[in-house]
Amino acid sequence: MKKNYFLLLTTVIFSTVMSFGQISIGPKVGLNFATITADSDASEGKGSATGLNAGAVINIGINDMFSIQPEILFNQKGVKYGFDILGVSAKTVIKESYLDIPVLAKVAFGGESVKGFVNAGPYLGYALSRSGYSEVDGEKTDMDSEDLEYDDDDSDGSKSNRLDLGLAFGAGVQFAAGPGNLFVEARYWLDFTDAVKYDETPDDYTATKNRVFAVSVGYLFTLGGE
Repeated sequence: MKKNYFLLLTTVIFSTVMSFGQISIGPKVGLNFATITADSDASEGKGSATGLNAGAVINIGINDMFSIQPEILFNQKGVKYGFDILGVSAKTVIKESYLDIPVLAKVAFGGESVKGFVNAGPYLGYALSRSGYSEVDGEKTDMDSEDLEYDDDDSDGSKSNRLDLGLAFGAGVQFAAGPGNLFVEARYWLDFTDAVKYDETPDDYTATKNRVFAVSVGYLFTLGGE
């Protein structure tokens, strides 16, 4: 009986979604250039860490111009600090791997073969893992795994916040190709949540929030529509 209810519910949801218009689904992959907002003694050398973004996209067409686009992505964020001390070049890179789920409103414009588009919407993310290394004069040393763990409660009263909530917005162009569309997109990820929580926030504390500029390419296969 429960299986029948589940099948009925799935059928109703699928039929409702299909009634809106064209459905497309496909993969995307690209590069992230990530940093954080937090100040530190090394803020003058703060730069972008390069990471990966990859995942799946589903586009639900409402009409010829407007659609809703949920995604599920593996998204690497982080920061890089670079130094030059007495002629010795050094850098520290920290990366965090997130599972991000954005739900975007998308507006497309143009002809049948080539269209431009803009999109924006909220996203929810969860930190999966963290890695890092230091490099001095080309010699790389991985950070201690214990220093990179998500502690429930550190000695200074801070706690890691693995949940991410923010806004993503971007623009791109798509080209009709075969059974679907090839697209290229630039996107900015703006975190609202702090990566660290304190029982008592220090007076000189600056919130640590991710900022990511991403470029990606993908392909959307057309499943059906009006």
